[in-house]
Amino acid sequence: LFSVEVPIAKEPKIIQAKATRASATLQGVGVLCIDNEMDVISGMSDLLTAWKCRVFTARTAKQALEIYQAHEEDIDILLVDYQLVDEKQSDYLQYKNSHKRSNFSNNHNKNNRCANENRLNGIELIACLRAKSHYPLPAILITATTDESVLVQAQQADIGYLRKIIKPLALRALMSSLLTRKLEQNYIPNSFN
Repeated sequence: LFSVEVPIAKEPKIIQAKATRASATLQGVGVLCIDNEMDVISGMSDLLTAWKCRVFTARTAKQALEIYQAHEEDIDILLVDYQLVDEKQSDYLQYKNSHKRSNFSNNHNKNNRCANENRLNGIELIACLRAKSHYPLPAILITATTDESVLVQAQQADIGYLRKIIKPLALRALMSSLLTRKLEQNYIPNSFN
């Protein structure tokens, strides 16, 4: 003979997992990724697609402006390289457009900031795209430059900042943070803050 003694206990509670926000998963988020290096564009596209983002890519400021104009309603966030013109292209454009650039710098203001799309850096391109946007447009500047003034300019323009080579977790966290902040600004009344 044998016996088993079991203490009487309450029925176990089933804890429901909290629903995650759409911005935390990044599923369905429209991302415009702009970089002049094809390998970077390809890698970013693969990563963002694995996160189930809708990815738009551009290698030049001109392409980015055209894509944004055609898909503004589908683009939720920008990922932009700081240096969009490579050295060879930069030398050629400097030679070709030397007289135009002096006119551009003399007449540069908010209304014509996009006038010379071949010479825009990432911060200028973000400003240009935001000026064309009908809603707040979060952006992350991705750069290999170590110039601290670029970081300061990005902060002053309310642009997220990551240095190359970026870590996927850091990118994902910053994207989620900026998208959540955008949602809060657009949809949560001030009385709830």
